Amino acid sequence: MAPLLLSISEQVRDVSVRRARKASSTQSFSGKPVWVGNMYRMYRMYLTRKGSSHQAGLSLIELLVVVVIIGVVAIVSLPNIAEIREIYRLRTAAQGLFVDLQRARAAAITERNRYHISLVDSASYQIHDDDNNNNAEDDGAGSIVVRPVYGEDVGSTISMNSAQVTFLPTGRVLDLVTTYFTVTSDGGLSRQVQVSTVGRILLSQTSQ
Repeated sequence: MAPLLLSISEQVRDVSVRRARKASSTQSFSGKPVWVGNMYRMYRMYLTRKGSSHQAGLSLIELLVVVVIIGVVAIVSLPNIAEIREIYRLRTAAQGLFVDLQRARAAAITERNRYHISLVDSASYQIHDDDNNNNAEDDGAGSIVVRPVYGEDVGSTISMNSAQVTFLPTGRVLDLVTTYFTVTSDGGLSRQVQVSTVGRILLSQTSQ
């Protein structure tokens, strides 16, 4: 009798196990079918990916706002850019004159003859290598080089407070007066190149 009861008990247990497995394959823990839960999880994943992709990019309105900001900054910066460009070109022109004066003085000392620098017009100057030291532009006077003062800036002009400056073989200047070359841009900015009586050459800062 005991073996029979044991056999029946095992059969009942096997049937219960099979039913439990079948129920778990078609239902979730909340009592709903498994395929419903799977669809819900897939939908949640879709929403998550869509939200992350939206956050990673820019909308059309955001892009337009950025373009407008860049445009405003560019418009505000245009006057400063023009002024910086004018200052740079004026500095280039003044430094070119400054270097030519230094070279003329060094050549006068090296070659043991005079060098004259004078204006041709309001936009150029000349460097005269006076080989025979007679202060005249004749056949024995050596070379004469004409330089435009403006460089890149065609609006720059040059002026000086004397007819010319002459460097002697000693490095000093002939006339006992300080000479000022003034380079002026078309926007009204200016820089001065000063030649002292002892031949010292100085370049001033930009002024208006």
